[in-house]
Amino acid sequence: MKLTFVTPRAGSEIVGGAEHAIFMLAENCAKYAGIEVEVLSTTSGDERTWSAQYPPGHEVVAGIDVYRYPNEPIEREAFDSWAQSLLESPDRVTSSQFDEWLIKQGPYSPALLDAIENCDSDALVFHPMLSSPTSHGVFRSHRPVVIHPAFHDEPLSRMPGYRNVIQRADLIAFSTRSEQELAGKILGTELKRQSVIGFGVDAPSSFDSNVCKSILERYGLEPSRYAIVVGRVDAAKGADLCCEMFNSFHSLMPNIDKLVFVGPVSDASQVSPNGHIVVAGSVDDETKWALLSHAQCLVSPSITESFSLVVLEAMKVGVPVVVNGLCGPTHEHVTRSASGASFSNAAEFVSAVNICTKDSPQRDEMIRRGRSYVDTFYNWETLIGRYQEAIERAVSFATSS
Repeated sequence: MKLTFVTPRAGSEIVGGAEHAIFMLAENCAKYAGIEVEVLSTTSGDERTWSAQYPPGHEVVAGIDVYRYPNEPIEREAFDSWAQSLLESPDRVTSSQFDEWLIKQGPYSPALLDAIENCDSDALVFHPMLSSPTSHGVFRSHRPVVIHPAFHDEPLSRMPGYRNVIQRADLIAFSTRSEQELAGKILGTELKRQSVIGFGVDAPSSFDSNVCKSILERYGLEPSRYAIVVGRVDAAKGADLCCEMFNSFHSLMPNIDKLVFVGPVSDASQVSPNGHIVVAGSVDDETKWALLSHAQCLVSPSITESFSLVVLEAMKVGVPVVVNGLCGPTHEHVTRSASGASFSNAAEFVSAVNICTKDSPQRDEMIRRGRSYVDTFYNWETLIGRYQEAIERAVSFATSS
């Protein structure tokens, strides 16, 4: 079997988000199932402007053939201003407006769409759903289509055009039950072939204590006890809310001294460093794992997650998690694993952080349960076996009907 994975960005420097997750899926399909894989993408590197980071053409990344096609960058502020009227009434967006939305939102690459049309793999796998490579690409494919939606409840997801996109799938591969239920309510996916798969979790098996100590000292975190937020530092991801609550109530959280933000900073005004707030910005993998593994808890303030790999990574390395209770998928992870706590207001935030950071038998049990949850449901070898079976059934059905 040969699978072609289509995603907006692909490269070794892209270490988070949907594109990183789908690249790992491709890697592990090859590793554990012997599937021939390739990745089609654009030259973009920055997810806000889609500006070029890579040259067009072929590159082998981690043993996988990656083919990149040129795309035009966008002016994000101009796009956001243009899109505002559509997002105020997304259910009224016409098909022509939807097509214009996809082109202007980016990354739009006619050459990538041509490559999708000419692809002769057994199936094409698209992730995520909301941008042009998927929402245009699925209609150019002549082969069976698998969509990993990365779907969450936001105004744009209610555009009628996305209902047509997801109905084109021969298999919808959801990441969580919450995402599956939400897509059913908004897009009417209940009649389509679907499966809840998710992604596997990779984490270092051990950490060099001297290296970790040096990294913690670099950020002024030795010997501090701290909570950590990993992901894009942006209001859309709840960074401003988290920072505000911590600044206002850190005196009520005696088990931690600081809150550390790790990830690309989209808007520096959202989070201001001070004696209690550390903004590390984008870091390499070694630094990320050192900071994450030594945290007292991970905080995931975002409500717009369809899976959240970092929540599972925290569980894997023995760090309890605090999640926004309004985010179905992360709340699902915490509920199913019993390895953390959730919040929906400031008082619950303080309580959740205190529960997850106080040395106690309860915290020890959270750590044990979190590791067990990840090992049971998100082990790559087991997950790839289920994924291969789901795709083979979908391809068989699509090619025989």
